[in-house]
Amino acid sequence: MVKNLLFAVLGIACIVIALITYLYLSQTRLIHIPVKKIVATPNDIGLKFEDVWLETEVSARLHGWFIPHPDAKYTVLFFHGNAGNVSHRLDTFEILHDLGLAIFIYDYRSYGNSTGKLSEAAMYQDAALVWDYLTEKRGIPADKVIVMGRSLGGAIASWAAEYRTPGGLIMESSFSSMVDMARLHYKPVPVHLLLKWQYDSLSRVPNIRCPVLYVHSRSDNLIPFNQGMMLYEATNARKEFLEIKGDHNYGFLDDRVNYVAGLKRFIDSLAADPATQNQ
Repeated sequence: MVKNLLFAVLGIACIVIALITYLYLSQTRLIHIPVKKIVATPNDIGLKFEDVWLETEVSARLHGWFIPHPDAKYTVLFFHGNAGNVSHRLDTFEILHDLGLAIFIYDYRSYGNSTGKLSEAAMYQDAALVWDYLTEKRGIPADKVIVMGRSLGGAIASWAAEYRTPGGLIMESSFSSMVDMARLHYKPVPVHLLLKWQYDSLSRVPNIRCPVLYVHSRSDNLIPFNQGMMLYEATNARKEFLEIKGDHNYGFLDDRVNYVAGLKRFIDSLAADPATQNQ
């Protein structure tokens, strides 16, 4: 009996070690789901755009789209979620453009036409690169840039808002940290010891100085509503919370009227607030 018990314990230990090893080695592809094929362009919804190529310091090449607006109130620097690529965001382009906004979106390394190897440090370096492209090469004033991140993109957006000076920040359906997300799915595993990817927005938002809009649904089936509230409560800057209906991927479309109205109120409030001008 003792021998059988020992074999059982060893078997369980091997399974646990194998699971932990798998999670550690696979975490990048579990978190990021890049798609290479570009399936559509803004032309398909009647929007003119420019292809933009940016060279990084380590021979990676970023591809993005700049979608102008003839009477742009602001330019939105949009950080998309963990799956797909820029061509899967046409509905978002339409909404933002109809609100009188120009848009810049790019693909992370290995997504779409972008090249290079993913790492969290590289994500932040690239966010700085595209910020400099907008504010220096295109000459857009920093206070006329709204940084916007959806889902995983919220983690990149929070970094950009902490280390740069945008006119506003929109965090949509985003998580507090990757550690918090991993604990939801792998509760028995010491994820805090294994994760190479931190994406810790919760530690960043207290340092953000620009106005912030949080958008989240109680029916979000991927990122819990309470994580959006954690970010909101930790924010010291002027802040708003827009509750929408629907699931994680389509809430902004399922509750489009409420969503668009909330974005408009926030954008209008930026233009009316002297504190957000020429920060």
